Amino acid sequence: MNFLKWSKSFLLIYNLIPSIVEGIDNLVLAKGVNSAQFYGTYAKSTFKQAEGIINLTEKKVNLINLKVLMDETLLEMKEENSKILILRYVDGICPGDIMQALKLSRRTYFRRVNSALGEFRHIISLKFFNNKNVWKLFRDENLLDDIFERITVFNSKIKDDDNIDKYADSICGLVLNKLKKVL
Repeated sequence: MNFLKWSKSFLLIYNLIPSIVEGIDNLVLAKGVNSAQFYGTYAKSTFKQAEGIINLTEKKVNLINLKVLMDETLLEMKEENSKILILRYVDGICPGDIMQALKLSRRTYFRRVNSALGEFRHIISLKFFNNKNVWKLFRDENLLDDIFERITVFNSKIKDDDNIDKYADSICGLVLNKLKKVL
């Protein structure tokens, strides 16, 4: 597992987690209400609906745990490192604006981002490995694995400028399809 890529990905989806959790809640409600309908064999339908609701609820808990883990990690980091990661990845502010706001040269900015990512990766990887339950949950989460695998392919192909749009569309499509399956 490449925790640097996971760390960047976790930071990029940080703001999406509450929306995804809300979507899961809405889906659980819809499944619960619709479970009262008759679908042929009643026992199988009820069991299947309950199984789906439990699966969605487990995914929701995993996402909430991930957000709490990221919050704890950002709080444990040096303030300047935490601030630069939040500005760049969570708030989505472009590097130029961050450099201007923090009065940093280009080289200093990228050095600080790399240092901050290293600290974030170190702290969050310790949290993952020290908590066997969290590690098992995310290790077995296919949604994240598929997305991270595509991001890895994207990063390896990004050198070819002609293919950037194609791979970016591919990743966006994958993320949307995976979220539709989850939600």
